[in-house]
Amino acid sequence: MSRLKTDAIRNVNASVDGITLDTSGNVAIPNELQLADKIVHTGDTNTFIRFPAADVIAFETGGTERLRINSDGRIWVNTQTGSSATELLRVENTGSSSTNSRVSIVSGGAAQAVLLFGDDQSFDQGQIVYSNSDHSMRFHANAGNERVRIDASGRVLIGTNHEGHSSADNLTVVDSATCGITIRSGNASTGNIYFSDTTSGTGEFAGAIEYAHNGDSLRLHANSNERLRITSDGKVVAGSTGNGYPSKLQSHGAGNLLDLNSTSGAAKILFYENGTGRFNLETLGGSAGLRFYDATNSVERLRIDSSGRLGLGVAPKSWHSNNKAVIQGLGGYAILARSNNFLGIYQNFYYDASDAGKYIETGEASAYFQNDGNHIFYTAASGSGDASASLSEVLKLQADKNVKVTDGDLVIGTSGHGIDFSATSDATGKTSELLDDYEEGTWTPTLNTGDFGVASYSTRYARYTKIGRAVHIVMYIMLSNKGSNSGNLKLWGLPFLSASSPAYNSLAVWSTSMEVPGARSVIAYVNPGSIYCAIQRYNDSSGDANWCTEAHLNNNSEIQLSGTYFV
Repeated sequence: MSRLKTDAIRNVNASVDGITLDTSGNVAIPNELQLADKIVHTGDTNTFIRFPAADVIAFETGGTERLRINSDGRIWVNTQTGSSATELLRVENTGSSSTNSRVSIVSGGAAQAVLLFGDDQSFDQGQIVYSNSDHSMRFHANAGNERVRIDASGRVLIGTNHEGHSSADNLTVVDSATCGITIRSGNASTGNIYFSDTTSGTGEFAGAIEYAHNGDSLRLHANSNERLRITSDGKVVAGSTGNGYPSKLQSHGAGNLLDLNSTSGAAKILFYENGTGRFNLETLGGSAGLRFYDATNSVERLRIDSSGRLGLGVAPKSWHSNNKAVIQGLGGYAILARSNNFLGIYQNFYYDASDAGKYIETGEASAYFQNDGNHIFYTAASGSGDASASLSEVLKLQADKNVKVTDGDLVIGTSGHGIDFSATSDATGKTSELLDDYEEGTWTPTLNTGDFGVASYSTRYARYTKIGRAVHIVMYIMLSNKGSNSGNLKLWGLPFLSASSPAYNSLAVWSTSMEVPGARSVIAYVNPGSIYCAIQRYNDSSGDANWCTEAHLNNNSEIQLSGTYFV
């Protein structure tokens, strides 16, 4: 039997069974004490312990119930009803709307205030810990491992106790494996992270990261406006919400649409195919320019230097500033404008820093100018790289529509082509106005006395000029022996086969040693489709033309012939 020593027992109703009082004032209480429904503090009828129902105990002060323990072990503070059967502890403060409900866990010094969670096997599986040493609130899970910390400055640390940069780590998430933050919203809604510097107006959502499930696009806002969007098909759109363009990266709006800034080395844009680098677009050192680099073959393909000169596979020479918009490529060619009315295309030629002509490399040089409406072609003899070069004009298509060949010939390189005079007026029976041939040369005349004999010569001279189809010939021969054969005289060896039409072409024959009695004249008729002509006499009395024969010749006869026939 337990003992209770108090003066207050004297005021207990004497009808309570089993209580005895000894001479020293000690009260003997049996193992089971049966009390009334209420135990009241002596002289303080507003403070008591009450038993409002079976298996329920309540504590009142000031005439108001403050604490109740129900039959299922739930504890209610300042209330008589709980909101849920699973609510084991409920604290209310409904008496004053301006007073907060508080539950305090106090520890001293540098100790920790701890609220533990667990099961009947392990009571500290979860913890809420307040550390007096660094004034941080910590949340533990899974056998007491710290998972979340709110430090003294209000930063939230997840998976770490390292605070990091004071301006950057208001929320830090750390995990040795994959980690992340999930924002879940409806499939027709948006999930948002907002950035604000005020509690009202557009500044409340001046910055935002937004995912729109309706359309599956990710959007970034700045200054309360959407500035960047990644569409569902992977396009990146800057400055616009449109996605009707095929490119993967789009930028819309005024001003600088894309800026690249490298604090060390070249600024580059790299192009890859299936993980393999193909091309680089990169700046050169300092303000030297920009180049396009073939990463596959490790070769520079294009360069724009600081003066705006363009190099195709080469670094452009240091051209003088008088040469505008220079393009220089592999093989030593260059294209440039020296003024608004002067364009030049060069091979193996450039103007150096002093604006003097130089060879790019060893070899000949040439140039083509468009200058004040004139088209001019130049050449330069072979020279060595960077040596002085002087261009000489060879052909000029003038602004006045004339063509000037400075030095050399005008050559028609393909047979059947020439100079077309079709702009001239047409004569009756005209068949062609194309001058397609001109030729000069020599030929060897042979005088036959009969069809087979060949006379002997002491002198032979013959030349021709061919213009188109007309062949003009001149000839001089002197016979040393007229030969022994008899027969008609034929002159062989014409330089070109005669035309089949017209049927005959006559040539004038003159001789001081031919004796042709009664003849008014001697003519050579070119036989159609052949390379010989027949020497004939025209008889004054009969008016007939007859062959000249050996009988009309003398040894040492001299014969001259001139005229034109057609081929």
